[in-house]
Amino acid sequence: MLAHVPILAHGNAKRVLIVGGGDGAMLREVVRHRSVEHITQVEIDRQVIDLCREYLPNHSRGAFDDRRVNIVIDDGLNFVRTTPERFDVIISDINDPIGPGKTLFSQVFYAACHRCLLPGGVLTTQNGVFFMQEEEVATTARPC
Repeated sequence: MLAHVPILAHGNAKRVLIVGGGDGAMLREVVRHRSVEHITQVEIDRQVIDLCREYLPNHSRGAFDDRRVNIVIDDGLNFVRTTPERFDVIISDINDPIGPGKTLFSQVFYAACHRCLLPGGVLTTQNGVFFMQEEEVATTARPC
């Protein structure tokens, strides 16, 4: 749902950004879209990718080796704040809003993502269950 719905809803997505998703499963789904020309994946910890490639290869099924993929090791917030790149679709495939991941559920992060979207771009985020994690959903829904 986080990959296919926004790419199909966009209608002509050429450039996709994945924030998080170090296991490669989200990347696996994005590379299925042959119309996508460039995929940047930002992961804070290189070891997550390396360990998942070695011990959970079925998650990515070779997606990390796709020629369209650019892996960036960086903090997701820092990347969207500073990159000159722009994207048709941004997918935030991140952990729950605790610890270091908390900033990726902030208005600052969403505003920085908005800055990185091309006209007509789509942002999709992993989010809590609305009836169990009310505050998480409310934070995401607030305007930037």
